[in-house]
Amino acid sequence: MDKIKENPVDFFRKKFLKLQRITNNIDAGIATISYNKLLTISYANDGFFKLFGFSHEEFASKIKNKFTSIVFKDDLPLLLNKLSQIQSTSEEIKIELRAYKKDNSIFWLLIKGHCIKLNETEKQFLFVFVDITETKKVQQELKIAKTHYKIIAEQCDNILFEYLIPNDTMIYSSKYINITGNKPVIRKFKETILKSDYIYKDDIKIFLSLIEEILSGKNFVSADLRIKSKAGTYIWIKIQATTIFDFNNKPVKSIGKVLNIDKEKKEYFNLKLETQLDPLTKLYNKTVSKSLIDDYLTTQDIKTTHAFMIIDIDNFKSVNDNLGHIFGDSVLSKIALNIKKPFNNYDIIGRIGGDEFIIFLKNVSCLDYIYEKATSICNIFKNTYTGENKTHKISCSIGISLYPNHGNNYDELLKKADYALYKAKQHGKDCFEIYTEGIIYNDQFKKDNLVNSNISTINSSLDNTLKDNLIDSKLDISFTSKDKLLSVSDMQNVFEVITSIDPLTGLMNLSKFEVVANNLLNNNLQKNKYALIYSDFNKFKYINDNLGYAIGNELLIKFSNLLSDSLEKDELLCRPSSDNFITLIKYNGIKNFKNRLASFNEKFIKIQKQDFNNLKLSVISGICLISSYNNNLYSIIDKANMARKTIKDSHKSQYAFYDKKLHIQSTKEKKIESLMVTALENKEFLVYLQPKVELLTKKTVGAEALVRWLRPNKTLIAPGEFIPLFEKNGFIIELDFYVYEEIFKTIRRWIDEDKNIFPISVNVSRAHINDNSFIYRLNKLIEKYKIPTNLIELELTENICFNNMDNVINQIIKLKLLGFSFSIDDFGSGYSSLNLLKDIPIDVLKLDKSFFPSNNINKKEKIIVSNIVNMAKDLDILVLSEGIETQEQIDFLTNIGCNLVQGYYFAKPMPIEEFEKIYGIKSNDS
Repeated sequence: MDKIKENPVDFFRKKFLKLQRITNNIDAGIATISYNKLLTISYANDGFFKLFGFSHEEFASKIKNKFTSIVFKDDLPLLLNKLSQIQSTSEEIKIELRAYKKDNSIFWLLIKGHCIKLNETEKQFLFVFVDITETKKVQQELKIAKTHYKIIAEQCDNILFEYLIPNDTMIYSSKYINITGNKPVIRKFKETILKSDYIYKDDIKIFLSLIEEILSGKNFVSADLRIKSKAGTYIWIKIQATTIFDFNNKPVKSIGKVLNIDKEKKEYFNLKLETQLDPLTKLYNKTVSKSLIDDYLTTQDIKTTHAFMIIDIDNFKSVNDNLGHIFGDSVLSKIALNIKKPFNNYDIIGRIGGDEFIIFLKNVSCLDYIYEKATSICNIFKNTYTGENKTHKISCSIGISLYPNHGNNYDELLKKADYALYKAKQHGKDCFEIYTEGIIYNDQFKKDNLVNSNISTINSSLDNTLKDNLIDSKLDISFTSKDKLLSVSDMQNVFEVITSIDPLTGLMNLSKFEVVANNLLNNNLQKNKYALIYSDFNKFKYINDNLGYAIGNELLIKFSNLLSDSLEKDELLCRPSSDNFITLIKYNGIKNFKNRLASFNEKFIKIQKQDFNNLKLSVISGICLISSYNNNLYSIIDKANMARKTIKDSHKSQYAFYDKKLHIQSTKEKKIESLMVTALENKEFLVYLQPKVELLTKKTVGAEALVRWLRPNKTLIAPGEFIPLFEKNGFIIELDFYVYEEIFKTIRRWIDEDKNIFPISVNVSRAHINDNSFIYRLNKLIEKYKIPTNLIELELTENICFNNMDNVINQIIKLKLLGFSFSIDDFGSGYSSLNLLKDIPIDVLKLDKSFFPSNNINKKEKIIVSNIVNMAKDLDILVLSEGIETQEQIDFLTNIGCNLVQGYYFAKPMPIEEFEKIYGIKSNDS
């Protein structure tokens, strides 16, 4: 009753004040706005003024309650237009616009409300104002991110994707169309893919497993498989995906990328294949042969028969001893090429030793088949060309065992076949024997197949084109008529020329040269002095790679013509291979001999200027003066070649004589080579570690792996005596991998035994950089011992980079991507050090010990070393100084900021066991 009696004005004033108190406590702006030209604000709460930064009084005096004054001018038409269209009080109004604060800064507003008064003369609105600036920023960032994502997706070589799990829908980026030719959105993804041939059939299980992992909620998945490309061929891809979960921890989306790894995968398989093959013959090596045969036999029924053959070359030592190892290797290569011909692709053929081969014949139906194949092999060996005079003719002996009669695995079959081989050797050569089956000789194949062949058959197989080519060639062969069939004597002339002449230059080949040179030296050496010259071009590969093979061939022809024109009576010339030439010339005094060489060199320089645009190609020659002759021409060739190799990297034309010093070295090297394989098998090579010390803390922070050779008689062979030889003959690859395995084994043990773990640096030779299987083999060792690659530093010597810099850089980049670090050893000992720093991404620079030749460091040495250290710092490369032995050297290097040192001042190289005793136990603060 009191309320009814109360003055209505007072009643509504109280209600208004109560409403004001309520609205002022709301954390948002609230205001009523009249729809007129100025959008006058008739009421606003504290939140509204706080939002804009004004007080009530400031807003009334400065803004005059005009809402239009604080709306961003570009957004005002949108607001006015929206308000003009409102025709009902029930219609919700929602507008996003920009406005000014008191300090004139611009921010985003969300205005929501309704029309609260609507008649013919007046419209009034009640609005809530919310600052959405942060929301707008996030929206803008999302928009930018989406644009960024789209640009990346379009520019990236990879395919990006989103897999919407609940809908089973896959959405790819646009690159998907370019690679596959398919639409980028695939609904019912799993079903669609399985119904098509999109996935390579052998990889379907991998695909299903991948989908299962995603659906099961695995956070990250990855798989390699093959998909069908736009061209219709299958290519290798890598799929990597991360799963996104909802609030209930259910997988809702998987996002990721598809990488085209076809090139890398195929390179990997090629590398893997190369590691399975014997490098000389390209047949399977011993390890792979055993593995393939054992794997195959585990799946075989004992009712099926297979044959195992072991083949040994008769008299092969005589070939190597008398004709040289180079010639012996060529014989093995030729045999390997021919031995595959009589067999099926699925038969297994391997080389298991120097001159031993194995053949595994699958699914043998009868003994006659084995006899036929063994006979074919014997013929191949008998007909292998080993010198024109046939002095060192070879044959083979074969031992054969059968599965399952004589064994169920490789080792058992090898043992029985080897016994059969032994029996065959006892009964003579050029024969084969099956285990317990008796000997079968090949007498029926001793006649010359060519002479006994049907001549008409031979002639009918020679078409007119071949006849024309033979008759019109430069070779000195004549026929009575192009239309007449070739006679036996014609055929013999043809084959004589084809097998004796180098087709490019017309010079004798090595086999013909051997015969003629033998006769010449045997008949003329008493009245004339002779010298054999082995020559080749330095970096001839550059000519072929950069100027083309046509230019390379033209150069070889010009050079051979120049040599031919310079020959006198009873002098010889041949081209054994590639850019190699062998000359046999007379001389009557060293001075005259050298003058003749100089004259020839001047003529060749002139040809390069006139005919090859002043090409500067150097000729490197090794010379052996022949004082006596015992019908061993290849021994003389080897000596000349050895002399050539001592100067092979020369940048100008040079020659070197084989002398007593080289003879001693050659004898020593042959002895070492005869011991090296057995020494590696017997673990005579010992791995030493020399500590690397951080100068600032004087703590040991790593080590370098070095190798020593301890003979059974306790004689220690210094690295300088065998490492250069191993680098030359390629054995360094096997020795280095022996060292790598010992080091990886050691680091694995340190990790397992919780000892101090040090990064170890190991040497990488030129042979490794040029070996396509190096990265594959190294990575397999890392996987075997599970060693973090950041614990291995690969040391390159300066001279490793002189040839084929692009290949060096390419290999280094691949290895760095795997996590290995690199150092340049002996920095400063060569002539291209600065180029190395510019071109190669190395981590550590090892200063050669030649910078510290004595205990005292002179002024020039200090200047050079200081500047190298400063330069390395600018390049973000660590510097390690080798050969440090004195306190003066330590003080100097510390002052100039050298990072690491290595040398006798701190420790000599020591066996691994000794290194562990000193540095292996963890201290309390380690």
